Amino acid sequence: MFYLFFLLEKSLLLCRSIIFYFIIKLKHGSRAKIHFLNSIKNIVNCKLCRNSKFTVGKFLMIDGPIYIKCEKGAKLSIGNNVFFNHNCSITAHSSISIGDGCNIANNVVIVDHNHKISSNGVENTFSIKNVTIGKKYGLVQIQQSFLE
Repeated sequence: MFYLFFLLEKSLLLCRSIIFYFIIKLKHGSRAKIHFLNSIKNIVNCKLCRNSKFTVGKFLMIDGPIYIKCEKGAKLSIGNNVFFNHNCSITAHSSISIGDGCNIANNVVIVDHNHKISSNGVENTFSIKNVTIGKKYGLVQIQQSFLE
């Protein structure tokens, strides 16, 4: 009985992975490069704006809901064997690169931009710096200040 449940669970993961692949390819075409075999256990919200690019290596593992957004002209690259836990968010205005074998913990937000703040408060512009996370890096929390 346990073996039957195990096979059913793996079959559902495979189906979800293939459906995810086709949705991304149909929605974003050549701007999204992704391998069809992944482990997608929850919702993936992926938005690619005009002229942006999204590439994923072999075997992306997503355990919880994730939000991915590439603004106009931005690039997001995720390496091989990368794991995202629950409630992660990635938003690229310029470039974000996540290396092979990275493990991203719960509730992690990865951005390459920050709102500019002046004496009048928050402005409607951004300061932008490219983000690179190296190979086999375990990410619990990143706090990078763009304020100078």
